[in-house]
Amino acid sequence: MADDTCVKVDGDVYIKTDQSCMLSDSNLTVYGSTGNETLMLLSSVTGITVTSNVETVACELQSSQVKFARSGNTLSVHNSGNVLIYLLSSFNQTMIFDDGIFNIAFANNEVSVAGKVIEKDSSPKYLVDCGDVTPESGGGKIYMHPNQIFALTFSDVEVFGNTGTEHLYVMSGISGVHIDNAVDIVELGGSIKLYKFSQAAGMLSIFELDDTFIAGISTIDRVTIFSSVTYPVSNSGGVTYLGSAPFINDGVIRTYDEMLGVVPTESPTYPPMTPPEVEFPVDARYADQLEFTDNNYVIGSPDAWGLSQGNIPSWLEEYINCVVNNNINTSLITINEDLDDNENSITDVSIVVTRIENDNLAFASLQMTTNAELNGNTAGNSLLLQSTVTNEYAESMIKLNGDATFDRSVASFETTLTAYADADSAMASSVTTLDAAITDPTTGLKATAGAVQSLTTTVEILPGRITANAESITTLSTELTGKDGTVLTNARAIEAMAASSKVFWVLTGLDCSQTVGDCYDFEGTLITDCDSENPQPCYKEVANSTANYLRELTAMVTGQCFDEQGLPVDCVDGLCPDGEPCPDNLVAELKTMDDVMAGYFDVIPTDEWPPAEEDLQVGMIAWLPLPGSSGVTLF
Repeated sequence: MADDTCVKVDGDVYIKTDQSCMLSDSNLTVYGSTGNETLMLLSSVTGITVTSNVETVACELQSSQVKFARSGNTLSVHNSGNVLIYLLSSFNQTMIFDDGIFNIAFANNEVSVAGKVIEKDSSPKYLVDCGDVTPESGGGKIYMHPNQIFALTFSDVEVFGNTGTEHLYVMSGISGVHIDNAVDIVELGGSIKLYKFSQAAGMLSIFELDDTFIAGISTIDRVTIFSSVTYPVSNSGGVTYLGSAPFINDGVIRTYDEMLGVVPTESPTYPPMTPPEVEFPVDARYADQLEFTDNNYVIGSPDAWGLSQGNIPSWLEEYINCVVNNNINTSLITINEDLDDNENSITDVSIVVTRIENDNLAFASLQMTTNAELNGNTAGNSLLLQSTVTNEYAESMIKLNGDATFDRSVASFETTLTAYADADSAMASSVTTLDAAITDPTTGLKATAGAVQSLTTTVEILPGRITANAESITTLSTELTGKDGTVLTNARAIEAMAASSKVFWVLTGLDCSQTVGDCYDFEGTLITDCDSENPQPCYKEVANSTANYLRELTAMVTGQCFDEQGLPVDCVDGLCPDGEPCPDNLVAELKTMDDVMAGYFDVIPTDEWPPAEEDLQVGMIAWLPLPGSSGVTLF
């Protein structure tokens, strides 16, 4: 068990009242208590039986990855041919997947998951292959648990709350939903301006802009949320309000602005212009956030973006709409911020808004997205960024996909770039294609992708700053040069590291009975049977396979001979295979984690390697042979 929220007795696990328990072991039966208990499963866990008093089960999978089957009142969840869990139930439960929250209902001799019927005694099926719940079968009613958060993914149902504070998400495309007065929070995606409303007979009705009925909600005090903005539904003096907008109890469908008495005005039009001369007037509503300087926006601080919840500020949404509505293919926003190393701010970022079909929409630094439509494609579908960051940062064309980030480091590059990391880091110039894992350990920022195909010019590696996966480099035609101008290594050494099949380990300071997940012994062998009376020290795998840190190559190859294949070999009669004299300073190094991050290393003479197991200290890092490897050992 990861903590004291649950207790393991033989093959059973008991979750304490109102607690969440992380389970890392397989083939167990899990019991809840008298409150609301949650079971969280690691992706490697299988064969778990969950009793009916565990209200919520969460797992590290997408709902589309698993299949469901039913036998009696037992629902089983399958992945890759294995049974992950058996749910034993007589009432509603909830499963949380990476892509949503799914209600599991046991009612009227039917078992349903997210409105899909799981047939009795049938082979496991994906949800998409299951039939829909029909109201006639009783499945058209959803009963929420106390304090449950539930994402509604199917239409034409009734939703009932409970005794706690229940939160219902009505997902995009859902319609025909009736929500009773015990559901306290109702949330819909998108701005409130994307909806219409009416009130009649004590019922608040929500519609699409084309008047399609989405949901009916009792007007007893509750909260509605649109695009993370809260609009309470309240009654005052016999008048029902949505936020600050009063309803007229006549059943007429109105927009929120019409409810406020606001007369919509036509959007201004602007002629297409060439950047950076696109004009977009500053609205007085945004005076506390923005300035208008040289026809470009100037942002005073990251807070002005209003992105704490990942939402686009309305001024930028209007700006993009202006670009789209006027067929402006490219426009320019310049953001000037004071450089603040502590806050990882970015200086002089120019964002070029370009409409590109069928691509992801993203912005620099804060993962911005928008509900605006670009070229007919909705949110998240269309932006290429030209980011220019001065001096010690990166200058590049960057395409950000989905949740990619850009901040003081490099992201995923698709064009030729010249990248300058900070002065204590590394420099790479004239890169033909760079699409590899690069990490700045001072910030923890990382970009990951495929392999480096060609790196044709000098790369300066300064200890303790920039790292990359050497195994993914296929061509490195020039040498890696240290800060003092000395050659650290060349492509042959990288190939040698790939051949040596190493694992990077750290001694945890815990024994195998005290840790979650795999433990290895000093020889690098997986501990499969931990002796609780005499537990072994636990070594953890830090980075699997080859030279995950380029700076580590110094330790691996300094003073080493190589054969024609670039593999390290022993000296023979004082000569390397190429006839050159053998180096006289062969060293091996054992490094602590702090030393690795700081770029300083303790040198252990060759005749003292490998160190005795008892000499290893907690947190020290060592290279050990991968079990079963026939590769050479560089030490």
